[in-house]
Amino acid sequence: LTCTDLSIGYRNQKHVVKEVSKHLNLTLRTGEMVCLVGPNGSGKTTLLKLLSGILIPDTGSISITGKVTGLLELGTGFHPEMTGRENIYMNGLLLGMEKDEIKEKEERIIQFTEIEYFIDNPLKTFSSGMVMRLAFAIAYHAEPSCFFVDEALSVGDAHFQQKCMKAIERFKEQGGSILFVSHDMNAIKMLSDKVILLSHGRVIEEGDPEKVVNSYNFLLTQEHDE
Repeated sequence: LTCTDLSIGYRNQKHVVKEVSKHLNLTLRTGEMVCLVGPNGSGKTTLLKLLSGILIPDTGSISITGKVTGLLELGTGFHPEMTGRENIYMNGLLLGMEKDEIKEKEERIIQFTEIEYFIDNPLKTFSSGMVMRLAFAIAYHAEPSCFFVDEALSVGDAHFQQKCMKAIERFKEQGGSILFVSHDMNAIKMLSDKVILLSHGRVIEEGDPEKVVNSYNFLLTQEHDE
């Protein structure tokens, strides 16, 4: 995955443009795990939406090799009136899976979620944690070459978060690439090959996880003092 000179702005009622991502450049290599950190509003989720095709950049280019899936906004691609099982098929098709492929993986997906007793209930009866379990299980079993994870995992319980992180580690070991957003600094230091620090839509620093996390903490201290 490569993006070059990405920029995007939002227009208000007076047609004033506020840039939220400015001339971003990023490369994600095969088997690499990169984490995005930065204060709220720094452009982390916007960048993931640009790379996922949810948002279209005003300038710049994006080049992606292989299938991309991920967890951005919880519940995206789901229908609340449909059952969990029906949503597996609908969401799987949206992620580029074939119907026969979904049928073959259906039970594995359900077992991974650990919510077998609720899977035939309408999604609107699910808690946010149950929706996250279902969304992660489907995205993971879609077998992408690149996996995006926003802060959706934060709504899950500690046991399932750990299960997801182990699955992500296996995915990386098999040659998959991961771009994720997290506020768990210990997990970032342990799992990331590289960390990118964003602030006000720009890349401030990138490189060694421990060094960039320290820079992020220093940035937070400065903003708090102001």
